[in-house]
Amino acid sequence: MAPDATIWSYRVLDKDGKSASSKSLTNAIQDVISDAAALTPSQLVIANCSFAVPLSSFATEKDYELFCDPFDNATSDLVLVTAAGNQGPDGATITAPGGGFRVITVGASVSRPGSSLNFVSPYSSRGPGTGNRDKPDLVAPGGFRNPRGEAHTDVSVVSSRLQSGTLDGMTSDDKPWKVDGTHFGLSGTSQATAVVSGVCALILEEMDAKGRTVRHFQVANALRDGAKTLGFSVYEQGHGLIDVDEAMMKI
Repeated sequence: MAPDATIWSYRVLDKDGKSASSKSLTNAIQDVISDAAALTPSQLVIANCSFAVPLSSFATEKDYELFCDPFDNATSDLVLVTAAGNQGPDGATITAPGGGFRVITVGASVSRPGSSLNFVSPYSSRGPGTGNRDKPDLVAPGGFRNPRGEAHTDVSVVSSRLQSGTLDGMTSDDKPWKVDGTHFGLSGTSQATAVVSGVCALILEEMDAKGRTVRHFQVANALRDGAKTLGFSVYEQGHGLIDVDEAMMKI
């Protein structure tokens, strides 16, 4: 999405790729803020949060809100993009930290090959968020997972991968869909979130070229105002499908 971007990666999981804690996640966000503040010249950076903690993981709604708070607070320093979660199609399934008030919460859409119609992926978590918030904010290409079909019949988002671990033993019929030795396809709101983070990077690049300084809320509002409706409810599509050109015009 943004080939000139520099990517920083922050570890939040254990050695088995599991068991992220509230502390490890919030510490990572604080590390991003600290690293961004040390940049010379100073620049706004984007935090892509392609992880999701289901509402059922929290004892109370208050605990859910407390988990989301540090991410909401971080929007003072970062453009913060979060996944809506893959708990759909049931309503009120927005995961944390996507349930935050100020973060940009992204659901998944898909366009089937041979079809001009985009629709919200069935697995994409639906709103409302806690406090009856309008979530997600928008949707972006995230693919479609057919749990009973072969992986290559899915519509996936293809990306690069490391040549290590369990993916090396997979074939094109396995999930995730192995394209070749260095690329694979996956579907989910995590993939959609990364698309939106890339678009945010393009917006920041364009604003920098114009000598303009923008903040998180300006980028978020531009994305929402520029989105194209798919004809679904606000709790399914938010403001609609991301549109890069329209977002550039709105900011």
